Amino acid sequence: MPKRKADAVVELVKSLLAEKEALVDKEKVLISNLNSILSRIGYQVTPLGQKAAPARRGRRGGRKPGRRPGKAARKPARARAKQKKA
Repeated sequence: MPKRKADAVVELVKSLLAEKEALVDKEKVLISNLNSILSRIGYQVTPLGQKAAPARRGRRGGRKPGRRPGKAARKPARARAKQKKA
């Protein structure tokens, strides 16, 4: 009789461990998805024990407003005027 109770407890513990592992895997996927979404707006998920990354200041990278992709940057009008005189 006591052996059956021990077997039942072992099976219960095994099922709890399997459930916990499944939850940990699901949590990792969810955090990864959240992190990818947050990175688009300049944030990231960090563990509680880890220092946060320094905040980004100023404009984000990429092309400047008004610039067309693939076009070389023009020199300022002043520099073009000097070049024409010389």
